[in-house]
Amino acid sequence: MFNKLIKHLRKQRKLTQSGLAEKVGVGWNHIARIEAGIARPSMELLEKILAELQFDPIIFGGPVETTNERDQMLASIVSYIEYWPLEELERVYNVIRLLHPAVSSKSTKSGERPKKKSASPL
Repeated sequence: MFNKLIKHLRKQRKLTQSGLAEKVGVGWNHIARIEAGIARPSMELLEKILAELQFDPIIFGGPVETTNERDQMLASIVSYIEYWPLEELERVYNVIRLLHPAVSSKSTKSGERPKKKSASPL
């Protein structure tokens, strides 16, 4: 899962594999193998890579390795759609909003699910 994220973030930061490798203290071929999904970085190396790419793993709701089924499902969804064109992401976003409209935080207590509104036909 993190191989695609690392590659995406590296390219976003306009870093080469060699450049990233030098900053985290490994060979460029190791970065290439990680991005290809052939090698898995140690937790220490993963933390260095994510720090260098200015990525905070807390946005996944916890540690880098997820064990919670919900977190795994969300991570799978993100990895599946992360390279979709903006137009496709907007369509998916709009469908999600139709199925589960946002409710202001003032109207729900922490931990409570928002009340369902009647679904409109698509």
